[in-house]
Amino acid sequence: MADLINNPSNVNANYNFEDIAAGFGEITYYLFSWDDDGTIKYGLTKDIIDSADPAEKRSSAGDLDFDSPTFRLPKILQGTATFTFMGANQDQGGGGNPFKPIIKVMHWDGTTETQIGSDINGGGLGASGTAVKKWTLRANLPRTKFRKGDLLRINVSWVTVTPDEAELGFSPTDQDGDFLTPSSNADHTTIFKAIIPFNIDI
Repeated sequence: MADLINNPSNVNANYNFEDIAAGFGEITYYLFSWDDDGTIKYGLTKDIIDSADPAEKRSSAGDLDFDSPTFRLPKILQGTATFTFMGANQDQGGGGNPFKPIIKVMHWDGTTETQIGSDINGGGLGASGTAVKKWTLRANLPRTKFRKGDLLRINVSWVTVTPDEAELGFSPTDQDGDFLTPSSNADHTTIFKAIIPFNIDI
C-alpha cells in the first residue's frame, strides 16, 4: 500500500509515493449542491455526499459556478485536468437542438475571477426523444498560484434551445435527476468528477 502524505489545506489531498517522486499530484473533486437556508448553492467537495439538487434542467443557455473551500495555504495548479460527467437532452418540439457543455477553470481571490487556460468544450448532443451522453474532457492548465484565502472555481455552462430541455448531473452519490436516472438505468450517472493537478510542496 502506498505511503500517504496529508496536504494541510481545507481540501485534504492525499498523494501517493509516485506523485511525490514526480513532484505533482491530483485532487479529485465532486461537483455538488447544498441548501443554505432555502438558497441552493454549488461547490466542490472530496466527500461522497448527497446533493440538495442532484441535477439542473434548463431550456435555455445557462451556467453554474462550483467553488472549492478557500485554501489555508498557498497552492500551485499545473498540469492536465480531467472532467467526467453526463448530460441528457430531451426534444420538446424544438427539433432536438444540441446540448453543448463548456467548462472553465477559474482562479478566484475574493475580488477578481481569472480564467486558467482556455474553454474546455464538449461535443454536442442532439435528441430525438431523450438522449444521454457521457463526456470525458481533458485540458492542460498553465501554472497558476493560489494564495492563502483563494479558491478554485469550476464554471460549467451548457446550451440548448427552447423548448428543448437539457439536464446536467452533479451528485457525488449518483442520485436521480429527471432525465438521468441511475437508480433504474445502469448506463446513467449524475456524478460529475473534476480531477485537478497540483504541484506538491514538500
